[in-house]
Amino acid sequence: MASSSNPKRVKNIGHKKDKGKKKKSNIFSHHFLSEKHEAHFQVVQNRRLLMERKVEQLILEAPQFAEELAQRHWMCILHYVEPASIAIVKEFYANARHFSDGEEPFVSYVRGRRVPFDAATINTFLNTQWPEDTASCEFAAARANRYREVDFGDVERVLCIQGGHFYRNLQDKPLNIKRAFLQPLYKYWVVLLRANISLCSHVFDLIASRAVLLYHIIQGRQVNLGQCIAQEIFDCAQTANPKAPLGHPSLITHLCELVGVDTSEAPFERPRPTINRAYYIPPPRCHRRRGQAPPQQPLERDQQASPDYPASQDSFMMVEMRDMMQRMEERMENLHQMGQAQEARMEAINRIGRAQEEMMRQAFGASHPDFMTPAEYDAFVAWPGDQASTAGGGGSSSGAQAMEEDDTEVEDIEDDEDDYDEDDYEEDDSDAGTEILDLDDDEDDD
Repeated sequence: MASSSNPKRVKNIGHKKDKGKKKKSNIFSHHFLSEKHEAHFQVVQNRRLLMERKVEQLILEAPQFAEELAQRHWMCILHYVEPASIAIVKEFYANARHFSDGEEPFVSYVRGRRVPFDAATINTFLNTQWPEDTASCEFAAARANRYREVDFGDVERVLCIQGGHFYRNLQDKPLNIKRAFLQPLYKYWVVLLRANISLCSHVFDLIASRAVLLYHIIQGRQVNLGQCIAQEIFDCAQTANPKAPLGHPSLITHLCELVGVDTSEAPFERPRPTINRAYYIPPPRCHRRRGQAPPQQPLERDQQASPDYPASQDSFMMVEMRDMMQRMEERMENLHQMGQAQEARMEAINRIGRAQEEMMRQAFGASHPDFMTPAEYDAFVAWPGDQASTAGGGGSSSGAQAMEEDDTEVEDIEDDEDDYDEDDYEEDDSDAGTEILDLDDDEDDD
């Protein structure tokens, strides 16, 4: 009995193992880690890609900006941007989402291959030197501590011009700094941060976390570029906002290509326009509105012979002046449009009133033959803009002229009445004097 039962027991155990393997093969696929990741892919499908941008080295306009980039070995971040495969990027973000605490961070899964996006991998791709014996990233430490030990007053003093400040909430927590409050040189850094490090689609202000990152860069503190970008990608993958854009698509495509993923699958997302000198000094609005390219200003060759770079303060003063002139042009154009709209409304009201008056004129003129003719009436009540097209009198009469003629006639009548009253008054005085003389004569006779 024992010998006959042992084979059955072994057979049953083997059957359960095979059944478990078959069930496991149904859950995992070539594209997704689990069913939850496959379901999350439907959410990722509706999110758009926020591409990086190439940034030109503005050596003449901002020499300190270029020197700091070269000193930190961050030059590769300016020009690595290439078209990104949309399907590859969205599959990467779908599998980078964590649904349990035991999952490995900074690792995703694309087309059956493991794709790491940790700080070391990104630094290797960007050729950014970050030795192992170097102290940890000071910005990452401040971020992990939720910026509790950051002196935002000092951040405000370093980054802002005189009078600039953080906008704060009711609890006095710093929220953002307006772009106009930043020092001129730091605006170059803000553009680079939003374009390739901490991607952002709006350019109106600098939120507190990016302000702290810029503060650490300006102060020369240790900033691990790969760790900053890796944390940005990780946070983007974990966000629950279904409308948040997917950042760093070009970098993710490069990382997938490094591990052997075929990234030639279309469609592709093209990079956004390159950030160059025209980005900081935009052409006048009249050229952009008409679609004409502004005339290119040739660079002065004598600047190349000078060993000293021009001050970046002057170039940014020109930028601020151009922005101010553009804002003034916009305001003048808005006022002009508002005036035209107001004139159109007044003209419409006048036409409605004329239509009502025409109905009253027809009703009144039917019973009064001596009333004004339609042409005379139209000339009398014509809108100033319609004077040239008014019918009657050879097209030369107008409502204003008719009103002036009426005023002249009224003045003539009043003058005649005044003359008549004065003559009557003089005649009455002469008659009264004659009567008095007659009475005196009668008294003498008596």
